[in-house]
Amino acid sequence: MSLPRTLLAMLCATAPAAARQGTVDELPAHPRDIAAPPLPLYKPVPPERHELECGARLLVLEAHEVPLVDGVLRFHAGSILDPPDRAGLAALLADVLRAGGSLGKLGTDGESGTELDAWLDAHAATIEVTAGLDEIRITFSCLSEDLEEVLGRAAALVLDPAYPADVFEKARRRSLTEIERKRDDTSLLADEAMLLLAYGVDSPYARVPTRSSVERIRREDLAQYHRAHLGGNRLIIGITGDVTGDTARALANTAFAELGEVAAPPPVEAPAFIQPTETRIYVIDRPGVSQTELRLAAPGTRRSDPDYASLFLWSHVVGAGGFTNRITIRVRTELGLAYSVGAYFGPEWNRAGRFTAYCGTRNDAVGAALEAMLGVLREGLERVPADELDAVRRRVLNADVFQIDTPAKQIERALELEFHGYPADFWDQRETRLRRATPEELEDAIARNLAPERLLVVAVGPKDEIVPALSALGEVSLFDPAAEIDPSAGQPPLVQEMLDAVGGREFWSALSAMEVDIAITGPNTELATRQWLDFREPRQRVAIQSGGATRITILDGEQLTQSGPEGLTEFPPEAVARLRRARERGIWALLHAIAAGDGVEVTLEGENQLRVTSVRGLDVTLILGEDKRPRSLQYTEEGVEKVFTYSEWTDRGGFSYAAKIEESTTGYRWRVTRLQVLDAFDPELLNLQR
Repeated sequence: MSLPRTLLAMLCATAPAAARQGTVDELPAHPRDIAAPPLPLYKPVPPERHELECGARLLVLEAHEVPLVDGVLRFHAGSILDPPDRAGLAALLADVLRAGGSLGKLGTDGESGTELDAWLDAHAATIEVTAGLDEIRITFSCLSEDLEEVLGRAAALVLDPAYPADVFEKARRRSLTEIERKRDDTSLLADEAMLLLAYGVDSPYARVPTRSSVERIRREDLAQYHRAHLGGNRLIIGITGDVTGDTARALANTAFAELGEVAAPPPVEAPAFIQPTETRIYVIDRPGVSQTELRLAAPGTRRSDPDYASLFLWSHVVGAGGFTNRITIRVRTELGLAYSVGAYFGPEWNRAGRFTAYCGTRNDAVGAALEAMLGVLREGLERVPADELDAVRRRVLNADVFQIDTPAKQIERALELEFHGYPADFWDQRETRLRRATPEELEDAIARNLAPERLLVVAVGPKDEIVPALSALGEVSLFDPAAEIDPSAGQPPLVQEMLDAVGGREFWSALSAMEVDIAITGPNTELATRQWLDFREPRQRVAIQSGGATRITILDGEQLTQSGPEGLTEFPPEAVARLRRARERGIWALLHAIAAGDGVEVTLEGENQLRVTSVRGLDVTLILGEDKRPRSLQYTEEGVEKVFTYSEWTDRGGFSYAAKIEESTTGYRWRVTRLQVLDAFDPELLNLQR
């Protein structure tokens, strides 16, 4: 008899007769074949809900097994309310609030942060303050006999903060050190870069503290933020442990009696994911690192979305929940390309989250790893087999018990619903939807929410080693997060002089689209054209009139088509590549890319000369005139030197453009007869029938 069967026989022999399912000979061949009985249904007890006199809400969950109490104070605030030029303010506030202690003006004994630490250590208690995107959070833990004093001390930090000058300066130095440290953490760098690419540098949800933004913060800014956002009407408190609801309410009312109201949180627009028309790969150059960090992203959903449960299960099929998901099996187990890899939809409460896939891999394997990840995602669009879905569903539902296995976790779940305005039965609804979701529903949900051909991809690693492999999988651009936040960072001063001469960095970096009429003349050529140009994506429409006939040419990513008297023509990839290179060298697109720091590097070549390069193969020299406007552009293509000259600069509406462009080698001339800046490129322009 095998050892497992021997052990099973011994266990059954010592079990009560009524519990035995049969004789030893009837045992299954392997322990995994034993059918486990269904787990008993467990429903957490809902917390008591109280309204405090200061306007705050209090949730209390009693748990008297041990004489301990845990609590959390959550204010509707956070980094999304940082002033744009002072990113990092909420985080600095949280640090100084905790480390600075209280003054003692409101009838309490003031104590420094050091004195508070000593008291907490002596009573085996904790108080911590942190800042998130949409909250300032104060957590505490203590013996139940110390609850009144700990709650009073936590309240004193809010009501009577000290903000000592020396503590403020130390906290700011810590923040600046952390910013510098992040430059060496390729994983954090990839995550922050993805936020900038997904939501744009101006979005509060992509706001990243920089050295200049933190250095700009003053102690007065902390106090102003505090007064504006930390009020009773913005506060939700959760307390659980060895305390009754009535006692907790009385203690909280006393502790926060002086906490007044503040204005309602200012509206913050939910972030809109900037999804490319085709997968775009952005490389952040980090020479010398031995591993490349990969991030893939696409738009996500809210927890209230009807597809939430289906996408949650799909995530655990494809890329979440341990070592049994498809992407881990493919990339880690079968190919051995990564230790950590995954993919999932990360929903948010009151705004759409993101789909994210991640991987850390060797530099020489980055192409194979990305290709494997994309392959798994494409396969994930197909219907999930019922048995695979059932297995994932069991794991997900069984793991849910670990989200409510302590009173602290239960109160945290209840607080999430209260904080974000969700119904009290949300978690029950979620469980029902997880149990009922079908393979067909998963297939429909993923078709609505994921387009593997339209992903944002970030790769942090040495560009010389990884760009060649990545270029085979999509268009690659260099990306510098610091330059995205401040496009002038690292650029020669001559760049700013040039941009100032033609309308300013702000205008050219914000340029989205343009409609322009151009007359083209040359050897045996005379054309009238109207062009619609997209400076955000490789898209354009050109209407050409010649000899009484009109031809429409449309570029849409990797497709180039033309309609005319001869019918419809589709151009080969090499023609598309030539046109896209020509677009990138165009003076308007070039000024936009330089101003926005969009994947180009600019170096000083000589007096009034700038060299502009990119990993896509762009390599041109701009020669400026005495007025600092571009006078000519030079580059070499297939061994032939090309020179374009710009003249007749015209001022219009705060910016300037060259009304006359000439190409010396062919004799072609372009004259701009009308130019209109557009707010955005209309996708309908890609319709040949328009």
